Amino acid sequence: MPTTAVLHAEFEGAGMRDFRIGALVALALAIAAVIACAAIPPPWGYAVAGILAVLAFLAGLIGYLVGDHDYTDPGDGAIPAVIHQPAADGFGSDIMYVAGRWVFDSFHEGWNEIHPVKVCTPLGRWNGAWATDTEDLKKRLDDGFRDADDPTTASNQEDEKWRWRIHPYIDGCGDYPPLLPVGTGGTPDIR
Repeated sequence: MPTTAVLHAEFEGAGMRDFRIGALVALALAIAAVIACAAIPPPWGYAVAGILAVLAFLAGLIGYLVGDHDYTDPGDGAIPAVIHQPAADGFGSDIMYVAGRWVFDSFHEGWNEIHPVKVCTPLGRWNGAWATDTEDLKKRLDDGFRDADDPTTASNQEDEKWRWRIHPYIDGCGDYPPLLPVGTGGTPDIR
């Protein structure tokens, strides 16, 4: 039976990222507690350090609780409606394009995973060999999703000329030429 590389990707949501944010906030508060304890004379230094220590504990706890409940489901749009599982001979399963955050998941024995998965779309079916255009298709998807995720794209989408409800050739907004040059009586130039 032919074999191919497989990457394990879990559609778990951003739990590890949430937990990391809580842990970083807790670390900052714990460092501040140590500094307060050393820099502020007793008994006020102990009181401030105690309050900061409690806040550090709460930040870590909140990060854990939020992360532990940050799931995803097919309704979030990242998961295709149908993913074909391999037949007994290994053929017929989907070859998927998967993109997301590459993280170290310490909640298990410790391994790297992709989650949250932000994009998952089928590239084709595994029939014993890679399609000849797989690399080209992957590059086009990489470029397209990178462009869609670029802050410049979001900024450009806020530009007034792209905020039309009816196509600009009809409502005339934006930097578009009119359909009919004035006084020509010609036919519209529909592109």
